[in-house]
Amino acid sequence: MTESAIHAGLKAAYEDIAYVGRPNHHSHPDRLAAIASLFGHAAPDPARARILEVGCGDAANILPLAAQLPDARVVGCDYSALLMGRARTRTAALGLVNVELVEGDLREIGPSLGAFDYVIAHGFYSWVPADVRDAFIAMLGRQLAPGGLAFISYNVLPGCFVRRIGWDAIRMNIPADASPTERLDITRREFRDLLVFLASDADQGFDTAVEEVLSLHDGFSIGGRKDCCHSRAIGCSKALAVVAESEIRCADSPIVRDIQQVGFRLRRDRPEPYITAGTDSELLAIV
Repeated sequence: MTESAIHAGLKAAYEDIAYVGRPNHHSHPDRLAAIASLFGHAAPDPARARILEVGCGDAANILPLAAQLPDARVVGCDYSALLMGRARTRTAALGLVNVELVEGDLREIGPSLGAFDYVIAHGFYSWVPADVRDAFIAMLGRQLAPGGLAFISYNVLPGCFVRRIGWDAIRMNIPADASPTERLDITRREFRDLLVFLASDADQGFDTAVEEVLSLHDGFSIGGRKDCCHSRAIGCSKALAVVAESEIRCADSPIVRDIQQVGFRLRRDRPEPYITAGTDSELLAIV
């Protein structure tokens, strides 16, 4: 499959079955600034910051930020025309004047977005093709303002192998030629069957795998879309290396992983100090 076909197919998948957004308090600039302060970094004032979320979807995460921080400039970008349309409708209904929504391919629109004090990438890095990931990291190197913070969540190994068990259990009964609606209906049925199975089985390993899938608020769309081939889980040390190759300072400057679950600082002499059973991790990078 060609690169252009991959991108076209991915965009169509999100148009067929829209991603359901919700606020993500872990990415709030107040939280990021507080974490940075624990490592001696004076982050930009969130109340007047320039905030960007890439892959913002229907803007469910950034609209509450904009309402709470009226003096901040909040920008959201996404590749989906459907989700951007919903985001514009919500922004207008709320009367928010400090929000800018940009529809387009990050590889093309990135340089035009400007500089930012906070960049949020939640549910993005592990779900886009490699060239988009590269474009995103390059954009951070260019456009994250001095002293700025970047929040990057990603699917982390080895924990994400557990989630894959649940995904595969749901998707194995979905025909390859099923329409998006049919895929969604089958996924819902598989969810119900798995719940019945869990109620009658004490296998904790499988129980954990299915709970991981059920914890995904867009779990139905996981089965309804065919884009899971683009999902990419990586180890923490690999994520560190990717960021380190850009102009963003890392390691001792600090990058924080799983601060909410574990709480530790990565050190150069021990790049992978903890192997978590969790399926998601976070990087907080400071320029």
